[in-house]
Amino acid sequence: MVPVHGRWVLVAFDLDREDWRTFRLDRLREPVLGTWRFVPRPGAEEVLARLDEPAPPSAWRHEVTVRIHAPCEEVAAHLPRLAGHLRPLEDGNTEFRTGADDPDGAARWLAMLEHDFTVVGDQEVVDAVARLARRLARSVNGGVG
Repeated sequence: MVPVHGRWVLVAFDLDREDWRTFRLDRLREPVLGTWRFVPRPGAEEVLARLDEPAPPSAWRHEVTVRIHAPCEEVAAHLPRLAGHLRPLEDGNTEFRTGADDPDGAARWLAMLEHDFTVVGDQEVVDAVARLARRLARSVNGGVG
């Protein structure tokens, strides 16, 4: 068990999937205290080190790609390190790849970015950003727009 982003996580090797998995302990229902013992499996150190990396966009229902209209260094200074993957683009902008389970939640989160941006991936998130933009425009135009 290790703390990750303010939550306790169990890191374990899943014998059925033959791969490492993480399980959030706050999502357990009816946990039972047991007396099992285990021998640490080789490779655990590498898995634990990856817990400090952003989750891959494919871990979410919606893979979101955003072009942020600012240099990568500036964007990185304003984003949480684990928010997603940043890549500098040749034109001086930044590609930001992340994911979301809720398109409307993603739109609200993206609206808090410090720089202008364009959502270029995941149509449901594009639509959610457009809905939020219309709603915000109505809030300053006396309900028109």
